[in-house]
Amino acid sequence: TAPTATPPTSQTAAVGNAATFSTTVTGTEPITIQWRFNGADIAGATNATYMISNVQAANAGDYTVKVSNVAGEFETPAATLTVITVTADVTGQWDFNNGDLSATVGSPLEYNGADVGTGTQFGTTTALGIPDIGGGVAQVMAVPELNPMGGYIMRHGAAANGGGSYVNQYTLIMDVLFPEASASKWLVYLQTGTANDNDGDFFANVAKGSGISGNYQGQLLPNTWHRVALAVDLAGPGPSPIVAKFIDGVKVGEQTLGEGKDGRWSLYGAADTPNYALLFADNDGDNALMYVNSVQFRNGRVSDADIAALGGATAAGIPGPSAAPAMTASVGTGGITVSWPASATGYALYSTASLTTPDWTAVAGTPQQVGDHLVGT
Repeated sequence: TAPTATPPTSQTAAVGNAATFSTTVTGTEPITIQWRFNGADIAGATNATYMISNVQAANAGDYTVKVSNVAGEFETPAATLTVITVTADVTGQWDFNNGDLSATVGSPLEYNGADVGTGTQFGTTTALGIPDIGGGVAQVMAVPELNPMGGYIMRHGAAANGGGSYVNQYTLIMDVLFPEASASKWLVYLQTGTANDNDGDFFANVAKGSGISGNYQGQLLPNTWHRVALAVDLAGPGPSPIVAKFIDGVKVGEQTLGEGKDGRWSLYGAADTPNYALLFADNDGDNALMYVNSVQFRNGRVSDADIAALGGATAAGIPGPSAAPAMTASVGTGGITVSWPASATGYALYSTASLTTPDWTAVAGTPQQVGDHLVGT
């Protein structure tokens, strides 16, 4: 019989994230599969699933799959990939270099309970008798084991986003270590409920995978520094409500959450009262002794590619987004010339005919955009 294939589904993906198209093929075997982009064959794309692991602006367009066998051929209707750019500014960072809860960016953390303040310790990795980070001595904070654990008030500074009343798109990154004594215990990352009167919202479970609601992936090892990242999008237009989970720059899972916009995993915004979430807090003792070198909060979901680029924990803490390169512009007889350093790779030049009603379009022949960076004229 002649071959047929189910059409792929249109989708939206942010720059730096992944997009996957799939089809189901029927007909007399053997059947040849060929994915096509804007009418042209994609080299090597001959399986039932086609994935773009690091989406860029140039990947936007129409995707079809053509199948053929001895009885004929068939091409599906097109699925459209829409590519968006998402920013994720650092609105809070805490590196504990001063031996207290002061902030590197934003507002200082605060003890949520006198027992938390009494139990918290600061010191170097050497003084606390724990491993250095990548061979470097670091100033860190010891988070105590308490029941309940009030944690630390984190005024993250993010405004409401995602089209909701609260913060629906955010990323929490932290460099953490737990000792052997905590190996068989839960570790809590985040509590979205400011009263801390219910379960925390993201954990490392007993097996030290990251997640919530029985869905845990990856593994943290005892006496080892790890960089944990949780990238949350409750609103879309990309896949939502989800949390993408990373350990040391490796994506270990992407979990669909049970509530979406303004639900359980959303946070109060900077303009709300209260205007914070709780770090390392849980109401019924699902926490254990751990050490923290750096915590970073970003107002938006950081792309998979950008989190991967951060890699593992470092003594210097979590870096912020790199600065945009210096640009120069000059007007000559041939038009406007825009220049930036040759070392500045991974940026894009965009143009618009109107600043009143801008319609930013990538300028042909310039590098494609990656990460948070957007350069326009």
